[in-house]
Amino acid sequence: MTPLTEEEKLAYQTVAARRAQFDAAVWSTPALSITALTFTLTITANPDIPVLIRVAAGALGVFLGLAAIALMRRHRIAELADAAWLAMMEHNHGMPIIHGETWLTTQTEPRWGMPTWWRYVSKVRVYHLWLTALFLFTAGALLLWVWVLATGI
Repeated sequence: MTPLTEEEKLAYQTVAARRAQFDAAVWSTPALSITALTFTLTITANPDIPVLIRVAAGALGVFLGLAAIALMRRHRIAELADAAWLAMMEHNHGMPIIHGETWLTTQTEPRWGMPTWWRYVSKVRVYHLWLTALFLFTAGALLLWVWVLATGI
């Protein structure tokens, strides 16, 4: 339990700020991506638009979906790495642990006055739900794109 040096304080503050930026990026990625995917799906599904444009929009939708999934994973991995480093610094210097898995575990435990069902809801990893939603939108874009290619309708 040694106190932080000035260099360690600066590093801690820098990594904490970077972790917060990665965390914000994780959660803005699916919202913006689903908006873009919805736009491309609307074009792809519209029979009043020429087939070539619909095929291009469908391909773009599939690409956007895959890119969004990869980007969200990359941001999350970076955020978790920074959180683990911050938790290690907190542990090594006797600071309260406010990052990493130790903190996450305390957030999923039921609190006084919370209903019993909260125990199950609080254990759901929202990150995985968002990844699944992005995957389903991307799969839908792929199926619609293949349908337009196959039928030309």
